[in-house]
Amino acid sequence: MQTTLFRSSPELVPVGIKDIDVKDKIIKLDTFFYQKWHDQYLMWDPTEYDDLDQLIIPSSEVWKPDLSVYAGFTLLRYSDSNYFPTVSTSAVLFANGTVLWVTPFTLKSRCSVTPPQDTDETFECILPIGSWTNDIRKITVQEVRQNVLEGMARESFHDDNRKWKLESMTARSLERQYSCCSHPFSLVLVDLVLRKKPQTDD
Repeated sequence: MQTTLFRSSPELVPVGIKDIDVKDKIIKLDTFFYQKWHDQYLMWDPTEYDDLDQLIIPSSEVWKPDLSVYAGFTLLRYSDSNYFPTVSTSAVLFANGTVLWVTPFTLKSRCSVTPPQDTDETFECILPIGSWTNDIRKITVQEVRQNVLEGMARESFHDDNRKWKLESMTARSLERQYSCCSHPFSLVLVDLVLRKKPQTDD
């Protein structure tokens, strides 16, 4: 039986920085999780349905890639696992088989290992996103854009953290081989760089 390959385009859209733990390299932030993928089983001919070219349905009614932040804690606001949220927001289905799903959640995650930093004025956090169980033969992920702050974040991000300023947020895709498995996994690495804001006496 031939395996169906799903191609997903995920993006963490920052809304606000909640907390930074420099010592333990943990970040907590509010985000929108944007995800778009193609499902060949959800295609139809609009001319056969009064030119209906899209549907809005509960996200629980469609298959979704099992993406996760690999270093995420069990703290997602609307979920009881470290997968992305299961909050019942709606998904948009397009006649060509494209599925779009955007949902809000709070992420708390340990940051992947980064090179030692020369100063405590900056903080870098790398978050790997990928399928929890499906290797590259079944699911591939590709960043929506390399500079995340040029997308939806321009409207959604609130720079209201008193201590930290988000200087950059980039994404890139790659393949990674793990000792557990015969085939590599497809990942998107999200790299956040924050800088301490000047502190003033109250």
